[in-house]
Amino acid sequence: MRGFTVYSSKRPALPDRRQPEPKSLFAKLYRHLPALLTAGFFAFGLVLLAYRTAPVLVPSSDSDSIEAPFASAPPLTLLYAWLTQLPLRQAAVVWSLGTLAAYGAAIWLAVRLAYKGKRRLPRLFIASIALLLPPFHEELRHFGPGVLTLALFLLSFYGLERNRAKAAGIPLGIALAFAPGASAILLWFFRRGKKDCVAAALLTMAAAILATAVFAGYRVYEDYFALLASVFPDNFVWNALAGSGLSPFQTRFAYCFYLLAFALVVAVLPDLRRSTGSRFDFLIGAMCALWFSPMQGSPDRLLLFIGYAIVVGIVVEKYAESAAPLRLAAGERWGAACLLLSAALLAIPAGTASDASAPVLAMASVHLLSIPILLLSRKLGKTQSRRTIPLKDYRLRKSRHGG
Repeated sequence: MRGFTVYSSKRPALPDRRQPEPKSLFAKLYRHLPALLTAGFFAFGLVLLAYRTAPVLVPSSDSDSIEAPFASAPPLTLLYAWLTQLPLRQAAVVWSLGTLAAYGAAIWLAVRLAYKGKRRLPRLFIASIALLLPPFHEELRHFGPGVLTLALFLLSFYGLERNRAKAAGIPLGIALAFAPGASAILLWFFRRGKKDCVAAALLTMAAAILATAVFAGYRVYEDYFALLASVFPDNFVWNALAGSGLSPFQTRFAYCFYLLAFALVVAVLPDLRRSTGSRFDFLIGAMCALWFSPMQGSPDRLLLFIGYAIVVGIVVEKYAESAAPLRLAAGERWGAACLLLSAALLAIPAGTASDASAPVLAMASVHLLSIPILLLSRKLGKTQSRRTIPLKDYRLRKSRHGG
């Protein structure tokens, strides 16, 4: 269909035949169901946060200690070293308060980055997702660095959005010094033309490594690389394949095929800056840190929050709030179902899953989120690549006073 013509009529306009306002209580509750569910999620998240935080802020005995997580990067030793100068109970309180402050900053940055509309309900929904994430509660209980790393990633994305590429590379470099397995994000940003940010991140990462070697000694890196050699690779996909009964050769072949397949998927993704700004770059960058990381643990799953927040923000704007919202077709409904299922799998506490099923559940939560991302990129890529957009792709809104 190349175009269409609108004909006017001299006949008087017919009276508005809108449906009457619902009068029953059930109809009114159904109409406000999104707001009620969002408010309920947010309230439950606050209660759960208070329940998880209280035992950490008020330790039961002086036997509580803060230790660097297993297989952590050596720059984290500098982060934990100053806490050893404090009494153990005070160190636990200081670390917990710092973690809460970092997570609050991460939520604020995620809302500012993900949603560009003016409605409060989507912002509250994104914040409720953050409060309900089990990996955050696990990091808070075990004094992990994942929350701080998430805040640094989001701070870097915020700087990139404000066109301060060199300054944005500093928190990104610190985050990668804490989690070097996520370095695939640098390749994505380099491909997207953010070379100044990549250069600043590499310099910051090198400075953090050098400072750690000076203050903690070079032996800390010898122990770290020896530990990596004994468990490398150690991520959700590798552990799920290794536990599926495949031989070592079949496991390596399947893992290499997985990496190649996702590398090809990332290579053919469309440029969506015209419709989403830089948000799609941030979304794929965070997912690359999960898809291609050779070392993963519970802290890395916090990066899924970036994916959830940006997908929700883009979908709300494009499918509900624009002057001509995109039509939510069957594929998009399946994508929404996969997003909800990914969040549900992520919500399963780590202690309730067996050692064999835990990596499978973690891998499923990561890759189910990939489905709505790819569907969204395909839909937005089709609409912005055409000079004229077919009318069937839009759900036109009627004027409040029109017929």
